[in-house]
Amino acid sequence: MIFIDLQSLIIDQGAIGTDAMLSSGWEERVDSLISRGRTISTRIKNFLTFEAEPYFISNPPQSTLSDAKNFSTYPDLTSGSQDCVAHTSLIMTDKVLRILFHMKLRYGCRSQEALEATLLLELPEVIEGWKKRAWKAFEFVREQSEIAAKPLAAGLQSIQVSGRLSVDGMVR
Repeated sequence: MIFIDLQSLIIDQGAIGTDAMLSSGWEERVDSLISRGRTISTRIKNFLTFEAEPYFISNPPQSTLSDAKNFSTYPDLTSGSQDCVAHTSLIMTDKVLRILFHMKLRYGCRSQEALEATLLLELPEVIEGWKKRAWKAFEFVREQSEIAAKPLAAGLQSIQVSGRLSVDGMVR
C-alpha cells in the first residue's frame, strides 16, 4: 500500500505545472502533497525499523566458509528485494519533497516556511547512505537471481544510484 501511495504522489506532483502555480489554491495542493510525502516517508522508515530490519537481524543467512562474504547481509532473496525497494522509495520520496519545497520557495513561500521546509528534508549524508544500502541489497539479489534483480535495476536507475548499472541490471 505504501508503494502505491508513493506512485500516486509522484503522478500528482508531476501534474502540478507552472500554470497551476498561478491559479488559486495551488499552495494548498502543494501543502497536501508535502503532507502525503512526509507520511509515506515515515511509513517506509517505520517498516524498515520495526518490521524489516528486526527480521534481517533475527534471521541471519546460514554462513559457511564459501559464502562468508554474504554473512550479515540478508537471510533470503525477498529480504534483499524489500530492502532495495524500501530504500529506493525513500530516495524517491525525498526527491518529490524537494521538488515540492522548491515550488513553494519559487512561487511565494515566506522565509519562515522556507526554513521549516529545509528542516524537514534529509541530509545529503543520509540520502547517500540510503543509496549505498539500496545498491548493497541490489547486489545481494543479483548474486542470487539475475531475473529478480531486473526490476530492482530499473528502480536504481530512476534514482541514479550508480552510473555503472545498465538497463538489463548488469554492472558494466
